[in-house]
Amino acid sequence: MLGWRIMSKRNEMNRTCKVIIYSFAILLQGVFPISLSIAQDLSEDCNKTQHDSLHIQMISDTIARPKRVGVYMDFMLDAFCNILGTSYYNAPSFTEPNNMLLYYNITFVNILNIKEKIILNTYFYNELGYKIFFDSISLIMDDRYDFNNMLLLPFGYKNLSISLNADINSQFWKHYDYRINAEDETERFLYTSARSPSYTVYSGGINYRFWKQSSINLGIASAKKTKIKNQSLFDERESDELYGIEKGKKRIFTFGFNLTTQIVQQKIFKNLYFENYTGIFIQADRYQALKHTTIDMKNTFHYVFFSNFRLSLKTDLRYDVNAFGTRPYVVNQLMLGIFFNSKL
Repeated sequence: MLGWRIMSKRNEMNRTCKVIIYSFAILLQGVFPISLSIAQDLSEDCNKTQHDSLHIQMISDTIARPKRVGVYMDFMLDAFCNILGTSYYNAPSFTEPNNMLLYYNITFVNILNIKEKIILNTYFYNELGYKIFFDSISLIMDDRYDFNNMLLLPFGYKNLSISLNADINSQFWKHYDYRINAEDETERFLYTSARSPSYTVYSGGINYRFWKQSSINLGIASAKKTKIKNQSLFDERESDELYGIEKGKKRIFTFGFNLTTQIVQQKIFKNLYFENYTGIFIQADRYQALKHTTIDMKNTFHYVFFSNFRLSLKTDLRYDVNAFGTRPYVVNQLMLGIFFNSKL
């Protein structure tokens, strides 16, 4: 009888311990992502004591988690610095004097994606080249910035979106040119300056995303604003009309269609990369619209070596009747320098 009572109390204590363990495990389940599985070992002899075992297993081991779709950013920063010097000894008179060229460019691209419902694409590019002649003057060679913002609203088709754009293109510094005056002397005059001219294109249309951080955008309804902030340009250049703007006015608007291509540095071969930015605006309110179409294209090939060195071939092509006449303005540059890129 005494043995039976001892055995009964022992079984009751075992059941109490199991209840406490199960309750503690249930509490853990509310705090940590775990799952409970209770296995009972049954022996052939029913008179033997039955033992319960508790197994704790991570949910991630048994249930595949769904792909998380939320808010994320994808940015790229690229900076390039180039210093080149050219010197001549016993050179003919028509050869350029000794000089040094300082050049840099910065590219920043950021994509803010909010649950694939709203996408904000920001693109900023700035370059500046400064040529220093050791025995005379200094001259700015390159000066431009592009600041583009694109709001995308995906509408169900893969990589296709409704787009709203605001694209700005101008410069930061003053640029001068030279001419012969009435006294047959060479004089310097102001040719362009900050935001004079500047171009801003507002558009709405369709956007297609491809590769990584690259896109092509068709602006079905577009308005282009041309602005001359510094009104002294008209007097400095002795002209009553510049860039389609009459003297006394600061801005004009034209309407039409635009096509924008943005290709962030893409690897095409080993150590060889390509990037492109193209903006085309077709005026719909002008006779001979194609003649008054403006093109701004920048193509660059990069060859990367020794981790942080880059040999770059850049071609700028601009076509604007009001700015350059009926022929395109083309600049080719071969540059060697040090670069930093957050993606390469």
